Amino acid sequence: MKRFLWLLIITIFFTTGFNLLLQPENPKKYEKLESNSKETLTLAKMDEADKDIGKQVKENDELEDGVSGMVSIPSLDINLAIIEGSTKENLYKGATTLKDHQRMGEGNYSLAGHHMKDESLFFGRLEEIKYGAKVLLTDKETIYIYQINNKKTVHETQIDILNDHPNKTELTLITCDRPTSTEYRTVVTGNLVKEIKYSDETWKERTQSKK
Repeated sequence: MKRFLWLLIITIFFTTGFNLLLQPENPKKYEKLESNSKETLTLAKMDEADKDIGKQVKENDELEDGVSGMVSIPSLDINLAIIEGSTKENLYKGATTLKDHQRMGEGNYSLAGHHMKDESLFFGRLEEIKYGAKVLLTDKETIYIYQINNKKTVHETQIDILNDHPNKTELTLITCDRPTSTEYRTVVTGNLVKEIKYSDETWKERTQSKK
């Protein structure tokens, strides 16, 4: 009888443990990542107090190490820090650069951003962008204004979208086409139409305008 009870206990123990291993990942984990990202973006967005990009800009108005500048899409209410290098960690901080040593206003400047379940975060609303919409970049010295002229969906292996093109100064923005795991990317491109000298006042005025 004792032997039977011990066998029963052992069987229950291993069965329970195996079932725990088979359970899906805690769904709250994804929600927590989004919550943390919201807190980061609250600091990063331009608000009425004109916080620039929050804690990612030093008090002397210089950019922190690893931060290239800012990107704004006024028509979609997107305002993000631009982070050097498209790593998993950086993608939860802002828009990330996709090529080494790329410079605003030169070649095909390319940025990637997350498309999360909460589409108000990062590049979640990129699919909504209209032709002719303005995208602004700044390195805190110059404001670069691009005008969107194309939007398409491509397979993740189509890396030629990052190529530079002779005599063209372009911008490429990339995100997943859905907030779930997918092989496809939404790609938005535009041409540089104007450069103006940076100031806090000019940046605030331009990024708050929906035109």
